[in-house]
Amino acid sequence: MRAPHTLRLSHVGHRHRGQVLYGSLCVQPLIILAVHTILQDDKGDAIRLCVYNATGDVISEQHLEFVFSKGVKVAIKEPYFTIDEDGTLAIRVDNPADVVRNPPETEADLRGLISSSPACGLRISDAQNIRKQGNQAFRSENWDQAVRLYTEAAKILLPFGYKSLLQPSYLRDGIREELLVVFSNRAEARLLLRHYEAAEIDARVALQLQSDHRKSLSRRGRALHGLHRYKEANLCFQKALTVIARDGNLETEKGLLKKLIKKSSICEQQRTTGVYNLVDLLKDAKSGGNPVCGEYVGPVIIGAAKDANMGRAILVNRDVEPGELLIVSKAIAHAKIKPLDFSRPLDESGSVRERKRKSKTVHDLIVSQVLGRARSSELFQKQVSGLRLSNHGTEDIRIPSIDLYSGANKEIDMCATAMEEEEISNVLVGDVLLELDTDQINQVSESSSYVGYDWWGRLFFLPSFINHSCLPNACWMKIGEDALFVRAARHLRKGDEVTVSYLGDCTAPYFVRASFLHDRGFRCSCPRCLFETSEKFMELLPYRECVCMIQMWKRYKRVELDQVIEFSYELIEKLEWGFKNVASLRNDEDKQQWLRCSFAEAYEISLPFRADEVGGGRELETLIRAVHATIGASEQFLFTVWLVMRKHPRVEDVIRSMCVCLYGKQSSSSLREILGVHMEITKTQVI
Repeated sequence: MRAPHTLRLSHVGHRHRGQVLYGSLCVQPLIILAVHTILQDDKGDAIRLCVYNATGDVISEQHLEFVFSKGVKVAIKEPYFTIDEDGTLAIRVDNPADVVRNPPETEADLRGLISSSPACGLRISDAQNIRKQGNQAFRSENWDQAVRLYTEAAKILLPFGYKSLLQPSYLRDGIREELLVVFSNRAEARLLLRHYEAAEIDARVALQLQSDHRKSLSRRGRALHGLHRYKEANLCFQKALTVIARDGNLETEKGLLKKLIKKSSICEQQRTTGVYNLVDLLKDAKSGGNPVCGEYVGPVIIGAAKDANMGRAILVNRDVEPGELLIVSKAIAHAKIKPLDFSRPLDESGSVRERKRKSKTVHDLIVSQVLGRARSSELFQKQVSGLRLSNHGTEDIRIPSIDLYSGANKEIDMCATAMEEEEISNVLVGDVLLELDTDQINQVSESSSYVGYDWWGRLFFLPSFINHSCLPNACWMKIGEDALFVRAARHLRKGDEVTVSYLGDCTAPYFVRASFLHDRGFRCSCPRCLFETSEKFMELLPYRECVCMIQMWKRYKRVELDQVIEFSYELIEKLEWGFKNVASLRNDEDKQQWLRCSFAEAYEISLPFRADEVGGGRELETLIRAVHATIGASEQFLFTVWLVMRKHPRVEDVIRSMCVCLYGKQSSSSLREILGVHMEITKTQVI
């Protein structure tokens, strides 16, 4: 298209090809065979506008009055000027699609916005053909392409733009029926992409067109469940079940809906009470299923971190006891890759370089998922943007409200059909305006995603605000593919910051912990880390050699077990000597516990072989208390000492205290069952 056209440059009896006339409608339309109204261009000149073929077969008269209402800005493609029957100069438009409502402000090419089929029947036929292509892409599991094709079909059916959906009753039946299928199918494709926000809007648009469409009811319910709005999801499933009961002969679908109703009811109860059956959840995870687990937000808020360099943090908003559940969060993105193969030579797969490469692969997969969902939803963009780090040390730290992530239920009227314009403004747009670029999303992934020892990376919302400490006051535990439980490991006072260990195993010396944290761009400055880097006695310990030898034995079988045990004994003896003779350690129980925890592997490596020699379990009890006092709990350490607990009943109480940090308060029978199942799951995941 060339420069915008004006009335003063017009010629009667001539079609001004390649040009566009911009203007505004000045009066309410008069509908007699054609739509008659007055157009005023940008220069202030006015002319009669007659739009033919817009009545009858296309849309209803009421809708035409809405579309051509006073004040609407329009663009006329290739305007044709003529003399009307009463001798008045007029613009004649034979194809209603050549009138573009609310056109772009720029001089952009408008051809992509204009349908070439003026007749309703042809538009429906064209849309059906594109929808069928979308169905084929869907069957091929190319859901992104299916979404794009369904969007193109919707554009053909709505040549006047998304605002036609604000009054769907004005649409012709054939168009309504095809739009219903298009939006409902697109909702399903977006559900499979986990684009829940966009899927919910698509399903709601479909329900505006037919309020009892059972597939759209079910799809909206699934989208709401994905958004953790379980009560609303339940209402949708219940109504879909009512529709099926009316229609009959749909037993399979009825059974699926009943399962969805049960699932949403369980999740809503979990969300409101914070009570979870860990035995059932772990058993489901063990069987390879995805446990029924709703999100929960406990006594926490988002606030400023104690260390200004850390930016934001999770704080408790009341006093909290050890074992109390703080957060249960579901991953917004997750990706798994093949673990490192430690049977291969060290320089091929066991190197730091290989670990970094695999970690980057996980992050790239997560970024791809987040980027796709962000392009489909402005709300999701806001949530991801809230995770972005501010400039460290500045005073303009952005602290988002926890309500942005809580997924609170809203009271909904299942009979209501009206939607706000803001909600549907992007339904004909393939991708919403992306305010976050790939680098920013990559920053969020690198700084906030959790990569476990099973090389399954996950990105969460609220847990991303929890800062790391090698002296944590909380523990987190994953269950299944995408659930993360966060519990208090100590007594917390109102306003205290919640911290966890980002490390898979925090019972390691400083240089090991620092290496893993460095890969993620972190440096810990907790009292434990500062002590280990400044304590002169550490220079006398052969701990680096001991750690390397243990790793060579565990991962590569390059050394004999007897050598590992002997070297571990030597390290332990020097440590215990230092606790009695080094002035900086002799009377400081905290520092002794920190060091015992840091070298727990050297202690525990010999426990199964020394169980009867360790002074009736006193040394074992001392080690367990040190680990518990330092980090609360460690899954790997807990599983190791649990195996020897029967030989040393005196350590059972402290082990139970450690279990509270991970599982909360449990009965003895439940705790044994939980530990048994959890250990079996972990055995299949340990590298």
